[in-house]
Amino acid sequence: NSSVDMVLRVEVPGVLESARFVPEAARVLKPGGLLVGVFHNAGSARGLSRVFLDRWRGKPCFYQMSYPRWKRQVLGRHFTVSHAEGIGWPPFGRFSDSPLVPAAARLEQWLGLRRLTALSPWVLFIAQKRPGGEEGRRRAEGGVETEG
Repeated sequence: NSSVDMVLRVEVPGVLESARFVPEAARVLKPGGLLVGVFHNAGSARGLSRVFLDRWRGKPCFYQMSYPRWKRQVLGRHFTVSHAEGIGWPPFGRFSDSPLVPAAARLEQWLGLRRLTALSPWVLFIAQKRPGGEEGRRRAEGGVETEG
Protein backbone atom coordinates (compact mmCIF):
# COMPACT_ATOMS: atom_id res chain seq x y z
CA ASN A 1 0.00 0.00 0.00
CA SER A 2 1.22 3.47 -0.92
CA SER A 3 2.10 5.23 2.31
CA VAL A 4 5.29 7.29 2.15
CA ASP A 5 6.29 10.49 0.37
CA MET A 6 9.96 9.68 -0.16
CA VAL A 7 12.37 6.75 -0.32
CA LEU A 8 16.03 7.64 0.16
CA ARG A 9 18.77 5.24 -0.98
CA VAL A 10 22.37 6.39 -0.53
CA GLU A 11 25.49 4.22 -0.17
CA VAL A 12 23.88 0.80 -0.06
CA PRO A 13 25.71 -1.00 -2.89
CA GLY A 14 23.67 -3.37 -5.02
CA VAL A 15 20.26 -2.32 -3.72
CA LEU A 16 19.20 -0.03 -6.58
CA GLU A 17 20.30 -2.63 -9.12
CA SER A 18 18.36 -5.49 -7.53
CA ALA A 19 15.29 -6.60 -9.44
CA ARG A 20 13.03 -6.06 -6.42
CA PHE A 21 14.03 -2.64 -5.10
CA VAL A 22 12.50 -0.21 -7.62
CA PRO A 23 9.11 -2.02 -7.84
CA GLU A 24 9.01 -2.15 -4.04
CA ALA A 25 9.84 1.56 -3.79
CA ALA A 26 7.06 2.27 -6.29
CA ARG A 27 4.66 0.15 -4.24
CA VAL A 28 5.26 1.98 -0.96
CA LEU A 29 5.39 5.51 -2.40
CA LYS A 30 2.30 7.67 -2.66
CA PRO A 31 1.45 8.91 -6.19
CA GLY A 32 3.97 11.62 -7.03
CA GLY A 33 6.31 10.39 -4.26
CA LEU A 34 10.06 10.73 -4.65
CA LEU A 35 12.86 8.20 -4.93
CA VAL A 36 16.15 9.94 -4.13
CA GLY A 37 19.49 8.21 -4.36
CA VAL A 38 23.03 7.87 -5.60
CA PHE A 39 23.71 5.37 -8.36
CA HIS A 40 27.18 3.81 -8.80
CA ASN A 41 27.68 3.96 -12.58
CA ALA A 42 29.54 0.94 -13.98
CA GLY A 43 29.67 2.74 -17.34
CA SER A 44 32.03 5.41 -16.04
CA ALA A 45 35.82 5.17 -16.32
CA ARG A 46 36.03 4.79 -12.54
CA GLY A 47 33.33 2.12 -12.59
CA LEU A 48 34.89 0.16 -15.45
CA SER A 49 38.32 0.18 -13.81
CA ARG A 50 36.82 -0.86 -10.47
CA VAL A 51 34.88 -3.72 -12.08
CA PHE A 52 38.06 -4.92 -13.83
CA LEU A 53 40.21 -4.72 -10.69
CA ASP A 54 37.61 -6.35 -8.44
CA ARG A 55 37.06 -9.21 -10.90
CA TRP A 56 40.82 -9.68 -11.24
CA ARG A 57 41.13 -9.82 -7.45
CA GLY A 58 38.09 -12.10 -7.13
CA LYS A 59 36.16 -9.56 -5.06
CA PRO A 60 32.52 -8.49 -5.39
CA CYS A 61 32.04 -5.06 -6.93
CA PHE A 62 29.36 -2.50 -6.14
CA TYR A 63 29.50 -1.09 -9.67
CA GLN A 64 27.02 -3.45 -11.32
CA MET A 65 25.20 -1.63 -14.13
CA SER A 66 25.52 1.52 -16.23
CA TYR A 67 23.30 4.43 -15.24
CA PRO A 68 21.70 4.84 -18.72
CA ARG A 69 20.76 1.15 -18.81
CA TRP A 70 19.37 1.20 -15.26
CA LYS A 71 17.42 4.40 -15.89
CA ARG A 72 15.89 3.00 -19.07
CA GLN A 73 15.24 -0.61 -18.08
CA VAL A 74 14.56 -0.46 -14.35
CA LEU A 75 13.72 3.01 -13.16
CA GLY A 76 11.77 3.96 -16.30
CA ARG A 77 9.06 1.38 -15.64
CA HIS A 78 7.86 3.15 -12.51
CA PHE A 79 9.40 6.62 -12.30
CA THR A 80 10.29 9.74 -14.23
CA VAL A 81 13.67 11.31 -13.47
CA SER A 82 13.19 14.95 -12.52
CA HIS A 83 16.83 15.69 -11.68
CA ALA A 84 20.15 13.93 -12.16
CA GLU A 85 23.72 15.11 -11.83
CA GLY A 86 27.08 13.43 -12.04
CA ILE A 87 29.33 13.49 -8.99
CA GLY A 88 32.54 11.88 -7.80
CA TRP A 89 34.74 12.76 -10.76
CA PRO A 90 38.46 11.90 -10.59
CA PRO A 91 41.18 12.58 -9.65
CA PHE A 92 40.18 12.46 -5.99
CA GLY A 93 38.48 9.59 -4.22
CA ARG A 94 35.67 9.90 -1.70
CA PHE A 95 37.99 9.96 1.31
CA SER A 96 40.53 12.44 -0.07
CA ASP A 97 41.51 15.30 2.20
CA SER A 98 43.60 17.05 -0.44
CA PRO A 99 43.53 20.83 -0.27
CA LEU A 100 42.93 20.74 -4.06
CA VAL A 101 39.44 19.17 -3.72
CA PRO A 102 37.59 22.55 -3.69
CA ALA A 103 39.44 23.69 -6.82
CA ALA A 104 38.65 20.39 -8.56
CA ALA A 105 34.97 20.75 -7.59
CA ARG A 106 34.88 24.26 -9.10
CA LEU A 107 36.54 22.95 -12.28
CA GLU A 108 34.01 20.09 -12.43
CA GLN A 109 31.19 22.63 -12.22
CA TRP A 110 32.78 25.01 -14.74
CA LEU A 111 33.30 22.19 -17.27
CA GLY A 112 29.70 21.06 -16.89
CA LEU A 113 30.67 17.53 -15.88
CA ARG A 114 27.62 17.24 -13.62
CA ARG A 115 25.43 17.11 -16.73
CA LEU A 116 27.30 14.07 -18.11
CA THR A 117 25.42 11.44 -16.12
CA ALA A 118 26.19 8.62 -18.57
CA LEU A 119 29.92 9.08 -17.89
CA SER A 120 29.81 10.08 -14.25
CA PRO A 121 31.15 7.73 -11.54
CA TRP A 122 28.13 8.40 -9.33
CA VAL A 123 24.78 9.89 -10.24
CA LEU A 124 22.69 11.78 -7.72
CA PHE A 125 19.08 11.53 -8.87
CA ILE A 126 15.55 12.47 -7.91
CA ALA A 127 12.79 10.44 -9.53
CA GLN A 128 9.05 10.89 -9.14
CA LYS A 129 6.60 8.01 -9.04
CA ARG A 130 4.38 7.99 -12.10
CA PRO A 131 0.63 8.16 -11.66
CA GLY A 132 -0.85 4.67 -11.20
CA GLY A 133 -2.41 2.42 -13.78
CA GLU A 134 -2.13 2.24 -17.56
CA GLU A 135 -3.26 5.84 -18.01
CA GLY A 136 -0.27 7.09 -16.02
CA ARG A 137 2.09 4.84 -17.94
CA ARG A 138 0.76 6.03 -21.33
CA ARG A 139 0.95 9.67 -20.21
CA ALA A 140 4.55 9.23 -18.97
CA GLU A 141 5.67 7.46 -22.15
CA GLY A 142 4.31 10.30 -24.25
CA GLY A 143 5.76 12.99 -22.02
CA VAL A 144 9.12 14.65 -22.10
CA GLU A 145 11.64 13.87 -19.37
CA THR A 146 13.95 16.59 -18.21
CA GLU A 147 17.27 16.20 -16.50
CA GLY A 148 19.09 19.09 -15.00
